[in-house]
Amino acid sequence: MKRFLKILLLVVVIFVIFCAYIFFVPHGGARRKLAEYKKELIAQGEKLDLASLALPRTSGASNVVTKFLAFSAGWSIPGFVDFPTAMKMMAPGAAAISYADLDAKLMASYGTNKIYTAQLREILSGATLDFDVDYSQGADTQLPHLAVIKRLALQLSQTARQALHEKDFEEAALDLGAEADILWLWKQEPVLISSLVRIACARIAFGAAWEGLQHNGWNDAQLAGLQAKWQQLNFFTNLDSVLAAERAFGSDWMAKARKFTNVAQLSSVLVLYGTPNPTPTFGDWMGELFKDPKAALKDVYDRYPKFWIWKSSWSYEEELCGLQMITAQVEACRRIDILGNCASTLEELPNQTSNILHTFPKFDNHFLAGFGSMDSVHQRGLVKSAQIEVSRRMLVTAIALERYHLRHGNWPETLDELVPEFLPKAPIDFMDGRPLRYKPGTNGLYVLYSVGMDGKDDGGSAFPQPGETTFSNFADMQDIVWPQPASAQQIQEFEKQHAKPTTAPPAVEAPPPAK
Repeated sequence: MKRFLKILLLVVVIFVIFCAYIFFVPHGGARRKLAEYKKELIAQGEKLDLASLALPRTSGASNVVTKFLAFSAGWSIPGFVDFPTAMKMMAPGAAAISYADLDAKLMASYGTNKIYTAQLREILSGATLDFDVDYSQGADTQLPHLAVIKRLALQLSQTARQALHEKDFEEAALDLGAEADILWLWKQEPVLISSLVRIACARIAFGAAWEGLQHNGWNDAQLAGLQAKWQQLNFFTNLDSVLAAERAFGSDWMAKARKFTNVAQLSSVLVLYGTPNPTPTFGDWMGELFKDPKAALKDVYDRYPKFWIWKSSWSYEEELCGLQMITAQVEACRRIDILGNCASTLEELPNQTSNILHTFPKFDNHFLAGFGSMDSVHQRGLVKSAQIEVSRRMLVTAIALERYHLRHGNWPETLDELVPEFLPKAPIDFMDGRPLRYKPGTNGLYVLYSVGMDGKDDGGSAFPQPGETTFSNFADMQDIVWPQPASAQQIQEFEKQHAKPTTAPPAVEAPPPAK
C-alpha cells in the first residue's frame, strides 16, 4: 500500500511540474516576446489599440446617414435580381452591352427609379456619410450599412442602364456620378471588409460606366462632370490605415479567444473552422472510445489540454506572428505610396510573410485562432485594391479619350495629346509607375491597358494567366486591358458554351483581342 501511495505521489508531483511548465514557463517567454514587439511598434508611432481607430465624428447637417438609410429602405426595383450583369465578359478583352438587353418588364420601373435617384442625389449633395461605427466592439463590430450601400450601387447602375436604353444621357450621367459620390462621401471606415465592399461597388459602377461609353450620344459637359467625380477618388490611399486597424482588431480577437474554455467555443465564432463540433456527452465519448480509441483520445486532447496550452503559450506566438505579418503589409502600402507603383512591392510581399511564418515552425499545429494565417486574406485585399485603382485610372482615361474623340472626330496618337485639355497629366499605370499603354486601333477602336499584377508588359494580352481559364474579371488577366465591345461571333460562342442566351448586340464590330 505504501508503495502505491509513493507512486501516486510521484505521479502527482510530475503532473504538477508539468502543469507549471505548461502554464507558466512557455507563457512567460511567448508573452514577453509579444509585449516587446508591441512596445517596439508603439515607439515607431504605430497604433495598436481599438481606441485609436476612432476618427473625428461628422455631426450636424452635413452627415446625412439617417436620411440615407431611411431613403434606402423605401427604394426597391421590381425585377431587381433579373437585371443582366453590366459589362459581362464574353471573351478575353471583350464584353457585352446589357442595356440593349432590357425588355419591357425590366424597363417598367424606369419612371419611378428616376424619382428615387433624384431624391438620393439631393441627399448626397454637399454631405458626408459617417455611419458612426463603434470600433470598441473590436472583432464583433457591426457593419449593417455595407449591404445597404452595395444594394444602392446596384440600383443606381441598373437605373443608369435603363436611361441608356432610353437614350436619356442626362439621367445616365447623373446616376453614374451618384455612384462615385457615394464612394467619395463614404471613405473613412478603417475596416478591411468596408474597403472590399467599396471595391465591389466600384466594379459595379465601372461596368455601367463602360457600357455608357459605348454609346455615342454624350456631350462634353456630361462626360467632363463624370470624369471629375471619378478623378478625385483613389482606392489605395489610406490602405495602410485599414491594415493597421486589422492589426488592432486581431489583437482584440486574440484577447477574447483566450477567455474561452475549450476549442468548441473558439470554432463557433471562427469562420475558418466552419461548423463547430459540439462538445460530446460523456456517454457519446465512451461510445467513440470503444469504436476508435485513438481518434477519441485525440479529440479530448484537442478540446482541452491542447487548447489550454494554446491559451497559456501558443496564442501569444500566434498573435506575434499575425502582428508581424500585418505590419509587413502596412509597410508595403507605405512603400507603394512613396514609389507610385505596386507590382514589384506586392510581388515581394508573399516571400516576406512566408519568411515570418517560417520563424514559427509548428504554426500548423499550434495556431488555432486563425490570426496567424490571415496574411493571404489581407494580401488579396491589397491586390484587389491595386486592381480597382488601375481600373479607376483606366476609366478616367477612357472618358478623356471619348471627350477627345467627340471634339476632334478621331482618337489621339498618344495619351500625351489629352494633356492639358482633357487630363492634367498623362495617366500613370499604378502597377509599374510608367504611363498607361495605349494604341489607337482600327474600326474606330483603341487599345488601353496596364501591365497587370506581374509588372510585365505582355503587349496588351487580355488572356488569363497561365494555368487559368476564366476571363470574367478583366483585371485578373495577363495585362489589364480596357474591354472592347464583343463582336456578334464572340457573343454567339459564349452563348453556345454557357447555354445562357443574351440578345445584347455589339456596339461595333471589334477586332480579336491582342495576343
